[in-house]
Amino acid sequence: MSSVIQGTWLQIRKWKSTPRVYMVFLLTLICLQKYTYLGEYCIKRKTPISQWVYPFAFSFELSYFAIFLCFIILIADAPFMEDYQLFYFIRNRKCKWYATQVLYIAVASVLYFMMVQCILWIYLIPYMKFQSEWGSIIYNISMMRRISFFDVAPSVLENFTPFMALVHSLVLTMLTGFFLGLVIFDFNLLFKRGVGVVIAMFFSVGAKLVGDLVVKEIHYLSPLSWVNLGYYKDKQLGLPIWYPYVAYALLLTGLIILGYYLVKKRPFEVQEEM
Repeated sequence: MSSVIQGTWLQIRKWKSTPRVYMVFLLTLICLQKYTYLGEYCIKRKTPISQWVYPFAFSFELSYFAIFLCFIILIADAPFMEDYQLFYFIRNRKCKWYATQVLYIAVASVLYFMMVQCILWIYLIPYMKFQSEWGSIIYNISMMRRISFFDVAPSVLENFTPFMALVHSLVLTMLTGFFLGLVIFDFNLLFKRGVGVVIAMFFSVGAKLVGDLVVKEIHYLSPLSWVNLGYYKDKQLGLPIWYPYVAYALLLTGLIILGYYLVKKRPFEVQEEM
């Protein structure tokens, strides 16, 4: 276990010397910059917004497409076999190396979406007041139903406390990132590098397009739609909040088992770091 944690920490430390990580950070800053316009609304209303913004950050389709695309770019090279890992790979059996890869993808997802939360707060801190309730600004937006990019579903305010909405949103986005990372890992192994990114992109964008053009219900099968709390406890859809957690338990278990089988059967080559 210590070698798995050590290997994961080694990969995280490499972020500071990886240009792609800085590119993802800048792209995420740009994607979230539009939320500063909420500050203009607060100024007009002469009322601060509460800190419970994250549960609605993925309610607008372009927002979650862009954010998850940034995460896909971060994990696009899975499985990670840069030259600095050669010594670690040789000294450890494949199963330990695979455990390191899985743990790294999970940790990367946690860190990335915690960063998204922090960036949102940094952008809105001049207009924010920490409080235990949703606050009048979020209630007003829910009655208007949409301010361009910020859609507050009234059902979320009715069915969730602010804290539980934040917890569910964070956990679901982290699980979605973990899912996309494992999809990239497995399909890059099963076929060739790059195929996993295409499959992950389909889950990000393709399922929504197919749902809009062919069968609407297909959209709700896409894991990226599961981060929208407006779908749960809704009278029309009737989806319970445990639905995505059970689905992810099955999906992630299946992907981890598939990845283990592929790792055991396939030889590896060390790649150059991008």
